[in-house]
Amino acid sequence: MRFGNQLVEIMTRILRDRLDPGMVLAKLDEVDKIPEEGVARMVNDVQKQLIIQNLNGKPSGQIAITAHPAVEDSAEYAKGIATTLLTVGWRIEGNQIKRSAPPQLDPVLGIAIVVRDKGAPPSSAVLLKSVLNKARIGAGLVADPTMAPDAPLLWIGRRRVIATSEPAK
Repeated sequence: MRFGNQLVEIMTRILRDRLDPGMVLAKLDEVDKIPEEGVARMVNDVQKQLIIQNLNGKPSGQIAITAHPAVEDSAEYAKGIATTLLTVGWRIEGNQIKRSAPPQLDPVLGIAIVVRDKGAPPSSAVLLKSVLNKARIGAGLVADPTMAPDAPLLWIGRRRVIATSEPAK
């Protein structure tokens, strides 16, 4: 019933907040879709161009990139993002994509920009989050108090999955 509960929550919010259903449907078209199971995530040419266009002329930043080692497509996906960032002058910490699953990040699904404090993220993290989302690479901010205050990390984690209904008990 988990999927059903999520639909009820969405409908309740639309009604409670008096959201325009037409606008909700239009915004749903902008939402990044979960990749099909068995199909590798990749940065396509349109996404690369959007990243380049939205970062061109803006201050470059530095970011560490870590890809989950147990996820088959995480390294190539991270490489696609890193290569595009390098094109516009960003620096990748250590000039490498690390392959590890820190315990605090292992449960984080999808793409995340990890910062020390979500309430005061570095400007480079805010810019990168905005640009990735414009390129339809859904990325959220995740807090990790062990991070340095000005050293964001791009985490490529396990794929998101569609919530299905749980078997009846």
